[in-house]
Amino acid sequence: MRASVARKAISDYKKISCSNTGLADIMLTFVESGVWCTKEYGDIDETFYCSMESMYESAIKFFSKEGLSKEFNDRFFDIVEDTTNMGWGFHDTLSDIYDTYASDAD
Repeated sequence: MRASVARKAISDYKKISCSNTGLADIMLTFVESGVWCTKEYGDIDETFYCSMESMYESAIKFFSKEGLSKEFNDRFFDIVEDTTNMGWGFHDTLSDIYDTYASDAD
């Protein structure tokens, strides 16, 4: 459950993979896993949430750039919904990011 290790794995994958869909999937899986951990184990800390928010924003920008937004939009939305009532402004930040980039998915 070390976000830094998971982020490094994503970075390594990005360097060797030619699959934009695969990269997009693991970026979202990282955030989904963070949401699951919070639900399962309770509130974590601000650094953890900042890492999740950063990856979420990176992912949504990447998806938009690569034309993958429509394919993954339901997962982006579900992450926002699943974070309702979580601490550190996590839900609010993800919601703002989603609202900023959601128009690209239409």
